[in-house]
Amino acid sequence: GILAASMVRTGCDGVDDPFSGSPNWLQAMSDAPDLSELTKGLGTQFEVMLATIKKYAVGSPSQAAVEAVVQLLAKHSIDVTRVSSIEVALPSESAVVVDNRAMPNVNVQYLVAGTLLDGGFSMKMSQDHERLLDPGVQDLMSKVALIGVEEFAHLRAARVTISLEGGAETLVRTVRDVRGTPKNPMSFDEARTKAEDLIGAVIGRERAVQACDLVSHFEDVADFGQLLALLEVA
Repeated sequence: GILAASMVRTGCDGVDDPFSGSPNWLQAMSDAPDLSELTKGLGTQFEVMLATIKKYAVGSPSQAAVEAVVQLLAKHSIDVTRVSSIEVALPSESAVVVDNRAMPNVNVQYLVAGTLLDGGFSMKMSQDHERLLDPGVQDLMSKVALIGVEEFAHLRAARVTISLEGGAETLVRTVRDVRGTPKNPMSFDEARTKAEDLIGAVIGRERAVQACDLVSHFEDVADFGQLLALLEVA
């Protein structure tokens, strides 16, 4: 979207209708395009309900790892100062995508370390370039070993193993199907938690909660302007 807007701003133009003429967009995407598919199930089949909506605002291969850490934090009081090592096992084909990347929201070592240090995940943490370079964060990241495993092939899965100093305790959590896919959709409350985190970072938590309250019973809202007013950025 940003690229398209930048192209328009610099004077680039395009065709009025990318689906007409020859060759058109459909022909570029398929050797035998079927125009009827564009309107198939119109009004009865809603593709947005079949879309993947990430539970966490991170690169897809990191999602299951973040979820595993969140689940461990929910069950255990983890003293980060006692962590001696962390092993993150991801599908071999996707582990390379998130291995110590420059972008914090794609870097699985950073996301695991940040979630542990904060006692939970947040959009702000996942996007914080400065914090990625913080010495304390880097120290915990250095204890994270990422491995690719074939047992998770073609799965959105992860196994996180946290070893505490002295070998006294090892915490392990495996997530085989991260929430947010059509087959394993988030509940409304889970989607709301994400929305409040994302929206609240821009308009403030109080207004984000009010906006989610409206959406939760949108069929009873008489004036759509109420939601627009809450979402307006000063």
